This record gives sequence, C-alpha cells and structure tokens, in this order.
Amino acid sequence: MDLTAAMTRMQSLYAAAPQPLHVEALLFCARRQVSEPDPGTFRVHFGKDGDIDIATVEGGACDCDPLAATRQVCAHLMAVTLYELLREEPGRGLLDGPLLERHIERVVSGSLMMEAPYSVNLTVEDTDGYILQFTVRKQDSKEFFQAAIALRKWVKEQGFGPKQWKAPAQEVPRHEAGTHSPAQTLGGQRPLTFQAATLHRSELDTRILWAVKGPNMPRYNAKFGMRVWDEVLTAAGFDVPALTRMPSTDFPSLVGWVAEYVNKDGEDKPDKIIYLRKG
Repeated sequence: MDLTAAMTRMQSLYAAAPQPLHVEALLFCARRQVSEPDPGTFRVHFGKDGDIDIATVEGGACDCDPLAATRQVCAHLMAVTLYELLREEPGRGLLDGPLLERHIERVVSGSLMMEAPYSVNLTVEDTDGYILQFTVRKQDSKEFFQAAIALRKWVKEQGFGPKQWKAPAQEVPRHEAGTHSPAQTLGGQRPLTFQAATLHRSELDTRILWAVKGPNMPRYNAKFGMRVWDEVLTAAGFDVPALTRMPSTDFPSLVGWVAEYVNKDGEDKPDKIIYLRKG
C-alpha cells in the first residue's frame, strides 16, 4: 500500500486521535524506528538527547504506559499500524523511492489530511472590494469551534466584512428625499421601521411564506420574524423564484436594509412588512 493510502487508512482507524499523534507515528516509520524482531511482536525505538527507550507493541497493545487509564491509543501503536499497512503492497520496500520524503513534508505541514468531519467556509470582502475565502477543517469538534471563532475574530480585526449579496440588475423603485414609499399611505397608516438582517422561508399547506428578522424588530415578531409578501421582495429587487429553490443557508444578507411595516387594523400589534429599502 502506498503512503497516501496508508495514511488515509490509519487516519480512518484512529479518527479520534489528535493530528500530532498521526505525524509522530509517521516519523517513527520514516526514521526506521519500527521493527518486528518476532512475528507479531513489534518494537518502537524512541527518546530524546541520546536517551533511547523501547516500546513493545503486541496483540494490539503497547507497554509504553500501561497504567494510564485515559491513554488508550499512543503514537507507538499507530506507528506499528502504519508499518503494517505500508508492507501490504507486494514488491515494494517500506521506504523505497522518494514517495515517503515527499509525503512526510505534506503531512507535517498539514496539507495531507483525510476528509474532515467539521468544516466551514468564511467568505468576506476587504475594504478594497476584494472577495476572500477562508476555510477551517478539523477532525475534533472542540478544536473546530475554537478555530472557527478565532478566525471570525481575526477577520473582524482586519476590517473585513461579510460578502454582501447583490440583487439582480433590474429597475428598482426609488423615491426622492422627503417623500415616503407608496405603501406608506396604506390604510392611512404611517409605517414603522426596523433594521432588517436575515430572510427566512417556511411552508404552510404547500404555500411558501417569507419573513424578515432584525436586531431591533418588535418583540412580538422576534421568534418567527415579520411576514413579508412575495411582491414586496420582488419590488425590492429580489428574485423570489430563485430564493424559493435555493437552500436557506445561501439566502442573501439583509444587513443594511430597512423594513417598513404597519400594525394590524385597530390593534397595537405589528402586522406585515410593506416595503424594503436600503437604509
């Protein structure tokens, strides 16, 4: 088995082990510190500053730390597993050719990894308008969330902002300063406003319903958002059929938009959004 396949297999077998243990196991094999003096009995030579110790791996267990109840897997056991995987390919020596050196560099640098169960893409826009994308991939959930939070903090410190969704180019109604939107005369009410942030979709009896949420929206609508009709979204420049087909995770951000709404007739409760505009 070649090194790439062997490393992938080992990472699958020890998916819960931290990445440094995988690298350490690889280096034990690369430095010829794994041997099999007797069938089924393996020895791993390790140590620092000329102090050499020997760990014996036999029957799937290592004697390096027999009293440690929490350390079920060690780099010695993983090194033996990799050693055996590499020997599965007939006709090729364990360390033949330049393949090992090339892949050691990739593994140590972190570029050779199995598919990570946790990943996130962060797309941002810098002050010059360039679009940048950063990706976090981790095997461990705790490390993943720590790295994702750290990345988000770092991009904010750099002054990067979320990539803003741009509505399809089409004629969007505009109103001159000092006037109100056409909807502001609906029912004789003067609309109230809140800062929009996110768009939400739900389904009721095969009908698609839309709602908008924002940081300073009425508390009455905070849980489910405030209802907005298709024609209001269309008038604001959004492609409603496209929004209906796309995953909710890809919805455009409404940060920077203002939602105008009216109350229910004769009540002091919000009813629906009647106009969306850039704030």
